Amino acid sequence: SVIFDENADFVPGEPIRYYLDDTILVITWKEYINQRCCTCAEVKVAHGSQLRRKLAEDSYSSSVQLYASDMAKQANAVVAINGDFYAFRDLGITVYQRTLYRNSPAKVDSCFFTSTGDMLFSRAGEISSQDEAQQFITDNDVTFAVAFGPVMVEDGQAVECSSYPIGEVNRTYSRTAIGMRDTRHYILMTVNYEDNHSVAATLNDATSFILTKGVVKAYALDGGQTSTMVMNG
Repeated sequence: SVIFDENADFVPGEPIRYYLDDTILVITWKEYINQRCCTCAEVKVAHGSQLRRKLAEDSYSSSVQLYASDMAKQANAVVAINGDFYAFRDLGITVYQRTLYRNSPAKVDSCFFTSTGDMLFSRAGEISSQDEAQQFITDNDVTFAVAFGPVMVEDGQAVECSSYPIGEVNRTYSRTAIGMRDTRHYILMTVNYEDNHSVAATLNDATSFILTKGVVKAYALDGGQTSTMVMNG
């Protein structure tokens, strides 16, 4: 089964792109949802290792900032989106290649990706000590984590958000999100300006948009000018 719906309200003139090999299916398209332009990428992979995070210069200590298009090319990614801005804020739990680099979980939700491709959440303050974070990583074989948020969808239900320390959740803003429909089956979404359609999307707006794709889990990533998706260059 696929998320892609041939009856969607597609943005006129925008191509529908796809990639298919023995282990990866990606379909990308632009559609209007509630009169907002949503760029979507449906991703199905055979193994959890095909879902990866890349840091600038492949180093947590790098001070270099790179465009998503440059990083996607370096990683030979089929499809890529921006994640969090880990070097800009000392918030959340950062895991990269199974290593815990930062444990500052008091204020924001964190999203973990496991070796099997599952998405797991910890809410702000739920994990406290370094030992507890490390045990969570070990027990679930977490390969990487992103720290932005908040959690948008859990158990198939929208998580309403009225306030959050980052992301200007109540402003009309460009948004980026990742959702999971079922095993190793994801939807990536950005909400951006297109022609005369407003960029206007609050966090709760974006939650309602990604929920239309039948996701059981979804998490907000860094938005604004970094709401970028790259497909095959």
